[in-house]
Amino acid sequence: MNLDQYTDRARTVLQAAQGLAIKNKNQHFAPEHLLSALMDDDAGLAANLIQAAGGRADMVADLATRAVDRTTGTNVDCASIPVGAAGRAAMIGRNGR
Repeated sequence: MNLDQYTDRARTVLQAAQGLAIKNKNQHFAPEHLLSALMDDDAGLAANLIQAAGGRADMVADLATRAVDRTTGTNVDCASIPVGAAGRAAMIGRNGR
């Protein structure tokens, strides 16, 4: 994956998501890692968008954390992990852009 195509903010969120996957010893970066990183982002963009749409950002953040917690424990101990198919689709969109 070429991170140069993303903005600095997007790269920061992607790196945080990858850090979650590594911390949880997951074999692949997945959408739940990305959602959790978006909800934890200091700027709060995702949380603000959810709230503006009438949603509950606190509930989404909690569910994202729980989803990541369920992925814990595949015993991968490495500095970098591959992006799984679902993680790739979450980052580039289903249509490949």
